[in-house]
Formats: sequence, structure tokens, C-alpha cells
Amino acid sequence: MTSFEAELDRLQRFLDASDAEDDLIAHLVGLPQVDRTALTSMLHPIQANSTVKRRQSYVSSIIVLYGALERYVEEAVAEYATQLVDIHKEFAKLPEALRERHTRLSIDYLASLKDGKIRETEDLSSIVTTLHDCLSGKTPLRLNARAFSLRSSNMKLSRIREIVGNLDIKLNGRRLLSTPSYSRFLAQTSDAPPKDMQDSEVESTLDHVDELVTLRNDIAHGVANLEAIENRNIVRDRAAKLNAFVSAMNEILNCELIKCRIVMDELKPVDGPVKVFGDNIACFAWPTGRIATGDILVMQPAENGSDLRHAPIESIQVDKADQEEVHGRDGLMIGVRVPFKVKFNGTFFVWASE
Repeated sequence: MTSFEAELDRLQRFLDASDAEDDLIAHLVGLPQVDRTALTSMLHPIQANSTVKRRQSYVSSIIVLYGALERYVEEAVAEYATQLVDIHKEFAKLPEALRERHTRLSIDYLASLKDGKIRETEDLSSIVTTLHDCLSGKTPLRLNARAFSLRSSNMKLSRIREIVGNLDIKLNGRRLLSTPSYSRFLAQTSDAPPKDMQDSEVESTLDHVDELVTLRNDIAHGVANLEAIENRNIVRDRAAKLNAFVSAMNEILNCELIKCRIVMDELKPVDGPVKVFGDNIACFAWPTGRIATGDILVMQPAENGSDLRHAPIESIQVDKADQEEVHGRDGLMIGVRVPFKVKFNGTFFVWASE
């Protein structure tokens, strides 16, 4: 996610600089002739080739956006595989379907490398060794992470779904749009919330991913219609939509990892009833253990199909007094504030930050 955000930040600064350059040229051209005589030789080629500059700016922006998406998906899958290993420790403890898929995809990976169908980033012996270590139960564990994201086509939405599906993760449209990041984006753009959308509307909201892929392909193959070049604000809109999509996907991956940690008993469950005050304060008994600001409060909503909500605890109170950390004891009740909406019928967990 960090490299994706950095790439979009560089693109934004490039677009801003291009706007400033256009304003500067317009200002210079607007000067009286006597004041810009010395600049004529420099201004003439800039004005004469303004369309060429706009074309190249647009082309490079689309290629950068697509490249950022492609790289994010591959890096996110690799990081997810690494985190799975960190959580489960042993290959045999991974879900059976995932183990079987890793074996099959590793064999496909070997075949693709042998036949020269993909670029070499690992050698055959390394992939074979990793697969053998997994099947034989050797530790420390490592997966052939790239096997999960092998591509025979461009990074369209259907292909992204297939790739994360290799990790047993469903990436349906309503789930993407219901994440906090995409919901905020829709609210900022005055679009309807996902709960008010028909299924067809949900999918059409995500059409921008495939549109980007098509634009990039047309440019790469020299068939793009560049007569009507999109202005920079439209490119910015594309970048904002892509950022919302990637952020949503990242949140879903994080939710899946937290689910794994819950299954492996890495999080401390909150026992007993939870009282809610306002939207962001949950109060519950804390009889044992340490809890501190910065620890992650996780809530599984009662509604079927709802994703986990989670965020660092912003503040803790005991008897209306703020506390940085609290050590549990019989009868102790605490209140914690978090940035997401809490519900009394949710199931709560605490993930210690240390």
C-alpha cells in the first residue's frame, strides 16, 4: 500500500506542476510584446507543441496508474502470504483448501517459468525447495507467494478477484463499496451508499478499474483514440477512484488476517455484555490482563456477511478518569473510545499492540 500511495502522490505532484507550467506560459504569452521579445524563441516551440505535451502527459499518467494497480496487487498478495505464515507458523495449520491450491499453483508456476511464459524473478530450484519444505513440514515456513498472483492477462477486476480468490478471499462489489474507505469516498462524491444501490449499480461503480485497463491496453498497442485527451482533472478523478478501490481491497485483506488471528486465539475476547454510548464508546468488564491506548479493538458485527470493524483505541476511562493503560481486576469496568461505530450486539476482541 505504501508504494501505491507514493506512486499516486508523485502523479498528483506531476499534474500540479503541469497545471502551474500552463499558467506560467499563459502569463508570459499575455505580456506585452516588448516585454517578451527575449522569450519568443522559447515560447514558440512550447506553444506549437502544446497538444503533443498534453498527449504525452495523459499517456504517461494512464500508464503510471495502471502500473501502480498491478504492482499493488502483486505486492499485497505477497504480503498477505507472508502474514499467513507468521500467524499459522506451520504449513499443516493453514486451511486445507489453501494448502492444496498452493501446491497446484506452485506446479503451474514452475511450468510457466520453464516454458518462459513469465519473467524470471525466482529460479526453479528455489520454487521446488519451497514447495518441498511446505509438504514435508519444515520450519520456518515460507510460501511460493508469487504463485498466487500469476497472470496470463491484464489486471482487470475479474482477474484481481481470481487472484485474491486463490487466497480464499471473496472480493465482491458490495463488500468493496461497504468498506470504510470506499464508503467515505462515495460520501465525498455524493454517490448513493451501497445499501441503496442495486447490484448492477454496485458493479457499474467499479467499472473504472476495467476502463483504466482498457485505456492502458489501447495506448500500449497504439490503438488509443487520443484526439479527445482527458483533461488533468479527469485523470485526478481516475486516480481518486483507483485509490478508493485499492484502499478498500487493503482493508478487506487486513480483515481476513485479523479473522485468522482470532481463529488462532491471538486476540483476547471481551466476555460479558457490552454497553454502547453514542457511536464510538464501548464499555465492558476487564477482569484480567493489560489494555492500553493504541491496542486494537475489533468488533464482529452481528449482521451476517458484515466485515470486521477495527481500529486503535483512542482513549480509555475508568470511573470517568482517563487512563493510558489499565490492568484488569475483578469488578473493573472500562470505557474505550474508537473511531468506528460500535454496536452493543457485536462480538468484541482486543489485539494488544505490544
